[in-house]
Amino acid sequence: MTKNEIRKETIKKRNALTEKDRRDKSSQIFMRLKSLVLLDDDLSEKNSGGIYQNCDNLLVYASMGSEVITDDIISDALNCGKNVFCPLVTDKSNGAMTFVRIRALSDLKAGYFGIREPHIDAASEVFGADTKGNSLIIVPGVCFDRDRNRIGYKGGFYDRFLERFPQIYSVAVAYDVQISEKTLPFEEHDKRPDKVITETACY
Repeated sequence: MTKNEIRKETIKKRNALTEKDRRDKSSQIFMRLKSLVLLDDDLSEKNSGGIYQNCDNLLVYASMGSEVITDDIISDALNCGKNVFCPLVTDKSNGAMTFVRIRALSDLKAGYFGIREPHIDAASEVFGADTKGNSLIIVPGVCFDRDRNRIGYKGGFYDRFLERFPQIYSVAVAYDVQISEKTLPFEEHDKRPDKVITETACY
């Protein structure tokens, strides 16, 4: 199957989940994220404080449609005093995005493709190489395999961002129905997350 065929089939499976299923499974995924403990071998050259409980900066997408729901993650991180950054598409033709700090869920408004995005102006705090503290990025996706290969939404936004910031520990969140038993097709420029968490497993 091609990437597009896999993408369509997986989104169909994900869309078939009821709203209650998605909420329950998203809650279970969040609990797994909060309890994730990494060994030194898992971290290699990554920032050793990048797991959820110890991160200072959380970079996280604002969920839409049938995606794993991230609102509780965002709210919890804000309540814990973490710096929360959400993605803003800055150049869709070149797959470019930046992460802008938010102070509340209400800071997010519908933008590119209806995705909730933060507003940016001269006063906005943008994540960059000079951002201090331990950072963790939560990565979305359409389909993953057990080797953490990822099929996204075709824009290449996260591949490019992770290429720019290889030191950030990355965790993808997905439902079990998004995990392929077969190895997914991948290209050299595709970036694998460091971990993939579902409601029942961690890869």
